[in-house]
Amino acid sequence: MIVSGVSPFAEDDWSDISINGIEYHAAKKCSRCIMPSINQETGRQDNVKMLAVLNGYRKIDNKIKFGQNLIYKNIETINLQSISCGDEIILK
Repeated sequence: MIVSGVSPFAEDDWSDISINGIEYHAAKKCSRCIMPSINQETGRQDNVKMLAVLNGYRKIDNKIKFGQNLIYKNIETINLQSISCGDEIILK
């Protein structure tokens, strides 16, 4: 998910959130993989500059961190709920 309307890296401080009534727990910061630097048409890594920039100011515990890994909290209703572009995120 891409979030707007918050300061850069605000998700670093999130614990629990709700989107469209769906509860999530922010489990841990996400270690940035190389996937965003892979050209999806050629399969080649061609945007290494982006990773170098992140490496310059987002290295935490010796890894580039970007985003949060979320855990879905309402597993019994997982097939009955959805989120959409524009849904509001509520911090708990």
